[in-house]
Amino acid sequence: MEIRDITAATLAHHGYRVLVAGDGTEAVALRPANDEISVVVTDLSMPNLDGAALANVVLHLNPAVKILMISGLSSGTRNSQMQRFGGAFLSKPFRRDPLA
Repeated sequence: MEIRDITAATLAHHGYRVLVAGDGTEAVALRPANDEISVVVTDLSMPNLDGAALANVVLHLNPAVKILMISGLSSGTRNSQMQRFGGAFLSKPFRRDPLA
């Protein structure tokens, strides 16, 4: 089972309605039909459109959406992204409880 699947299952278990995308481009394509999206959970490292670029697109379309970045990258990268996207960052590996 991939991290994406475990993350989706954890959030669904805690009552969240979850939409899953394989990459940033697919995630952007989900949005027009789902204007109710209030939180986007994204990995910084994704093919086609990385997490930071996805966050930029999402926030341009709806600045009220919350962004949760997930990454196993270095603390320097983590700190710069926390400042850029409001401090919501979860380092990999992570446990299910902090995600919920």
